[in-house]
Amino acid sequence: MEGRLQRGILRRQASRSIAIPGVVLLTVLYAVGCGMHSQVRIAFIPQTEGTMTWEAAHVGAEIAAERTGAYVYWNAPTREDDVEAQIALIDRVVNDGYQGLVLAPDQALALISPVRRALAHRISTVIIASPLPIPAGGDLSYILNDDQEGGQMAAKRVGELLRGHGTVAILAWIRM
Repeated sequence: MEGRLQRGILRRQASRSIAIPGVVLLTVLYAVGCGMHSQVRIAFIPQTEGTMTWEAAHVGAEIAAERTGAYVYWNAPTREDDVEAQIALIDRVVNDGYQGLVLAPDQALALISPVRRALAHRISTVIIASPLPIPAGGDLSYILNDDQEGGQMAAKRVGELLRGHGTVAILAWIRM
């Protein structure tokens, strides 16, 4: 019962924030050609598993796949620093003949070669969350946050809420 409740909460969160996973899947579907007769298989490999961010994205991707008729393979390393596991997952996607890959890379430099292998096999690839030093074009697209713009939007909103008065503390958690 608890698992169903948590999945229901994530589904509601994902429905509200389906834009990113939905846009990503639609981008991949467009790139691979929506007119294909067989079911499009897309792999989604986030940085890690089990975080609220990626679980909500997982549910959003499942909802988008359900709406478009695509199949989504979802798998992730258990740790954010497990680049070897991410490389192995990309290699599996290449070897199993997927048409699309959505990747949130752990480390940009280590994933250049695996992503190039996927592109060499004509796998439409969308990179999210962190850029790679490979230019977009052909089968490679990026959907990234603009952190500077996001910070400016947040500062403007806080300024509006405080009406020019008060003190703001900015806290950060840095993992060593």
